[in-house]
Amino acid sequence: MKRVWLVAWGVVAWLATGCAFGLEDEEARDAGDDADGASVITAGAGGWAPGSGGDPGAGGSSGSVAIGGSPGAGGTLAACSPGQTQTLGPCGACGQSEQLCDSSGQWGAPVCVNEGVCSAGQQQSQGCGACGGTQTRQCTSSCTWGTWGTCSAAGSCTPGQQQSQPCGNCGTQTRTCSSTCGWGAWSTCLGQGACQPGTTQPGNCDGCSHRVCTNSCAWSACQLKSGNACEYKAGTSWQCCGSGKWQFCGSSCQWFPCQTCPSCGC
Repeated sequence: MKRVWLVAWGVVAWLATGCAFGLEDEEARDAGDDADGASVITAGAGGWAPGSGGDPGAGGSSGSVAIGGSPGAGGTLAACSPGQTQTLGPCGACGQSEQLCDSSGQWGAPVCVNEGVCSAGQQQSQGCGACGGTQTRQCTSSCTWGTWGTCSAAGSCTPGQQQSQPCGNCGTQTRTCSSTCGWGAWSTCLGQGACQPGTTQPGNCDGCSHRVCTNSCAWSACQLKSGNACEYKAGTSWQCCGSGKWQFCGSSCQWFPCQTCPSCGC
């Protein structure tokens, strides 16, 4: 009886163990189907050993990073077209402020272009003359230099400079500038003529005439004095005054009335 009980107990234990092993195998196979590449544990002759493993699952594809594009997707909107320029307004010395679009489509730093050589209203000075003079010039509204002004505080002349003026009877005199930029004394009057323009003299003329000094300071030939009509010539001066008529010059330097002269040739 005792032996029968032991045999029955062994059968029950064997069945229980088999059922437990079968349940674990089923659960391992189910887990292998669900897992990606997980190994299945199976019972071997000497205990439990890893099986051949399952196939990888269908996993998802890896994500990617967007380059460029619209904001929010990792890109930057272009502000301008590469090479494009825009004018911002006046700058510097009559120049214009401009920006240039770079290769990435962004505006570069402003640059002042087409400036003049000076700023409107600006003044510039320089030395002049031989005695420390100064002259200035001013920048115009178009940012270009104006002409130089007169040389001031440089003395009245340049050393060695000469100056001339008329003198006497159509003569000329000169003076020379000294090393201290001042004029020297006038020289003597050179190259004078025979008389002073406008003056008169009797000369060897008739009493009704005289000689007059010309603008070149030379004496003219005898000519009637103002208001006289003829030269008296001691009563010998006459002229024809019509056919068969003549007239004589009186001592008053005026013509007598015409008279008939049958043989005078008039």
